[in-house]
Amino acid sequence: MRRGRKKLHLVVNGRFLTRKLTGVDRTALEITRRLIRLSGTAFDVTVVAPKAEFDRSALPEESLVTWGHLKGHLWEQFELPFYRRDGVLINLANTGPLLRKNQIIMVHDAQTFTHPESYGWLFSRLYRAVLPVLARRARKVVTVSQYSRSQLCNFLAIDERRISVIPNGSDHLSTNREDHFVLERLGLPFGGYFLLFSSSYPHKNMRFLLRAYLGIPKPMRLPIAVVGQIGDDIWPEHSVMSDQGVNVLGRVSDNDLGPLYKGARALLLPSLTEGFGLPALEAMSFGCPVIASNGGALPEVCGGLAVNIDPCDETSWQSTMKAAFHDEAYHLTRRDARKQHASRFTWDAAAQGLLDVASAEFL
Repeated sequence: MRRGRKKLHLVVNGRFLTRKLTGVDRTALEITRRLIRLSGTAFDVTVVAPKAEFDRSALPEESLVTWGHLKGHLWEQFELPFYRRDGVLINLANTGPLLRKNQIIMVHDAQTFTHPESYGWLFSRLYRAVLPVLARRARKVVTVSQYSRSQLCNFLAIDERRISVIPNGSDHLSTNREDHFVLERLGLPFGGYFLLFSSSYPHKNMRFLLRAYLGIPKPMRLPIAVVGQIGDDIWPEHSVMSDQGVNVLGRVSDNDLGPLYKGARALLLPSLTEGFGLPALEAMSFGCPVIASNGGALPEVCGGLAVNIDPCDETSWQSTMKAAFHDEAYHLTRRDARKQHASRFTWDAAAQGLLDVASAEFL
């Protein structure tokens, strides 16, 4: 900041703190943490959240303010706009208040437009109505990949020069746990299972992946360790999954994710589309191979170091999983290259990129 310029006051929309952690909320949390660490004489950061129950230890107490009386969307639309009007409002989780202009909004993807079936009818209609208006009113829009940028330019009907790309980081998971203890507790052999993150959203393509997996002869299947839950919407016969080699782990802690990635033969990521694909980058940061679709930003994020397959080509998915089954050293090949690629994506760089955008727009 040049001498004589005013100090930048950043106000982060902390509504994401009150929700269950998703990839979008992870991005918001990690960027916010780094912004707070970078703050000093040139700019300061206040995180404002509604008065609701949430884990206050996620951020430094001195940077966190609870304010207002409403919750959720109502708080965001009708109370948040009036908090510290001299500050630059930073919205990191897709939405922000329509009543404020001096703000930046991070929109992660265009999936409410491209795959509305993954969301409730009212939710998708609301987002498709609000996001174009919000994008035009905000001073700047940011997103997480070049793919998302091109999609948003189309669906939000704004010039691509108004959208900056700030990729996610990969350096947020702990590496301090004893890997063999974690895998032993979960009943998983090192290098002897696929890792899969379950989701009920149709565009995550879970039913297709499980159907392809079950189409492989049982003696040629590696077990699948599923993080999250699988219900009737994904596999009606989910009660017998363990007999088929599918081990549902439920929710796991961040401390366990690192060992799970390191011990996997490969991560399976069959999504029809992804605005970024954070699990792919997380996996690569631990050297884990990635078998992913070629949907959305996944090829862009993986940088040629993943096996990218058509998300509807069942035969190719089966042949790739069988190849990984037969190659016991599959998880070791190009391990260092994957780690090096992922190391280029840091949350410090994401926070600095956002700060650069804010400084260019508001100073």
